[in-house]
Amino acid sequence: MSSESQFLFVSKTIEFNESTALVSAVFCELDKKSENGRVYRFSDANEIIESLIGSVVYFGVDIFGRHLKNKVVGIVEEAVLVGKTIKGKIRIDSQSIIEKLKSGVKFLVSIGGTAYAKIRKGFMEMVNPIVNHIAIWESSQRNIYGEKQSAGFSSAKIDKILEIEESVLFCGSKEKLIALMTALEVL
Repeated sequence: MSSESQFLFVSKTIEFNESTALVSAVFCELDKKSENGRVYRFSDANEIIESLIGSVVYFGVDIFGRHLKNKVVGIVEEAVLVGKTIKGKIRIDSQSIIEKLKSGVKFLVSIGGTAYAKIRKGFMEMVNPIVNHIAIWESSQRNIYGEKQSAGFSSAKIDKILEIEESVLFCGSKEKLIALMTALEVL
């Protein structure tokens, strides 16, 4: 015995609203000099991963590449070590960013936090880093010199959309919604 339910929704206005998107991202590479002269050590991978999970995600960098911390757009849900690269999943809850991702706009990723920096010849070795936030921005953003604003690592970016959780809002002049349900049973 199977049954099938059909729903008829009647409203003056139906508005569709994507509430969140889960995306995969590359956060950083280990034992490799970044474009801003930093090296995150492979021996600190576990500490980086542990501090990444639950970190807030901000949108934007200024023309000098500093992370803007005034607009929270998501949270890091997962971080894993793959070879010498830290990858993971970010839950985005900004409708404008979700729409841009769906239309193909690329976003770069940068980790932020605290670390003891050992100055080496030609780079800074980041020791005991603790991540306290992530910044994302559109890959087309320009820096003070008019060049594309890069991330610390060229691989540090949002890879793809994994899922979008959609919600449906029904609105009318007096917020009235009439729902009629017809159940069919097939013997």
